[in-house]
Amino acid sequence: MLGKTHKVGGICAGALTSSVLWQTTDFSEYALVGIPVLMVFSIVGSLLPDIDHPNSKIGHRLKPISLMINKMFGHRGATHTLLSLLVVSIGLFMINLSLPLDIQPFGWAGVVGMFVGYLSHLFLDALTPSGIPILSPFSKGKFRLAKLTTGKYDFLVSTAMIIGTGAYFYLSFPLN
Repeated sequence: MLGKTHKVGGICAGALTSSVLWQTTDFSEYALVGIPVLMVFSIVGSLLPDIDHPNSKIGHRLKPISLMINKMFGHRGATHTLLSLLVVSIGLFMINLSLPLDIQPFGWAGVVGMFVGYLSHLFLDALTPSGIPILSPFSKGKFRLAKLTTGKYDFLVSTAMIIGTGAYFYLSFPLN
């Protein structure tokens, strides 16, 4: 999928996660800052796996890192695995533990946002014909859910995600 589609996926994942957290936890006192933090991190997380592609939005901004990762692993290599999702999430988790206690709730929102955004990226790339090496380095197989060609079906996928997110909000928050 293209970067625009990944951003839409990150926004939808962040919005859905924020809604669930707001409804099911005592998240309300932190919501004014926590929800925007979660949303920003979900967008960044939705683009982060493509750091392995120097021409991606994030790869272009972090060119030296992107070139190094691309040279070592190629595109849709190590950054498109569950292991990389866990490494990034645990890394942010550990960083958050070192923050002052009064800032940690916002750090948790960032950790959750990064996790759901990154996961949305993996899901969307699993919809393409080439799939992703989801279990690498433990398995060489590619995981694929569909065969939607990048660029050709991005608008359809983005529209479906927006409609699905809207339907969730409509059903969760009736207007009566």
